[in-house]
Amino acid sequence: KLKLFKISILLYSIILFSGTLFSMPDFNEIDKPGAVAKKNATDEANKFVRERYGKQGLQSNGDYIAVGESVIPGKSGNLKWELSRAASYDKAILNAKSELVKFIAREVGQKALSEIEVGDPNSQSSSRPNGNSSPGMLDKVKMLLNAKLDKQLKAEGIDPNEVTPDQLERLSRKIIGSSTFKKTTEVMAEQSICGLVVKKVFLKDGRLAVVVRQSDAMMK
Repeated sequence: KLKLFKISILLYSIILFSGTLFSMPDFNEIDKPGAVAKKNATDEANKFVRERYGKQGLQSNGDYIAVGESVIPGKSGNLKWELSRAASYDKAILNAKSELVKFIAREVGQKALSEIEVGDPNSQSSSRPNGNSSPGMLDKVKMLLNAKLDKQLKAEGIDPNEVTPDQLERLSRKIIGSSTFKKTTEVMAEQSICGLVVKKVFLKDGRLAVVVRQSDAMMK
């Protein structure tokens, strides 16, 4: 009886384990939002960026690299999925552009900060474009920063001609860190994006990811 009981327990365990095993989803075959996969399209896109460019954001040649992603509703193979794929691609591009805007605005803001000079914020120094050339984004950001610095100096009763480097840096960082300044520079960054190039598209497990490049030479 004991032997029979052990055999029964063993058979029950095998049946239970088998049922659990066969009911486990094959994540490589699942193609719907929220599916757990070893590597999805975004993972592959990020891997591509690491291997090809090292990182997202500003590159050594002045270009910018960003990744955008989106989810394709439904299961691959049906009509809804096919119709959604094009829309998801457009959304991934927009998301990548949004990332580019953040990268560009941050980098230009930091560069403007590094080029602020001690003295009159309204001086005709490097904050103005040369000749009759139209101002680029950096020039515009520096002019905006200088204008806000002028107001801030007056508000704090500091003579622009006597401001110290420490005071200038403190006030500049305060301005650049403000939500208003960030929003304004991001609008400028969005307007500067031109000639966006899609370097690679990844489609896997219901997700679509794109790697885009913004050429520094093409920026307005």
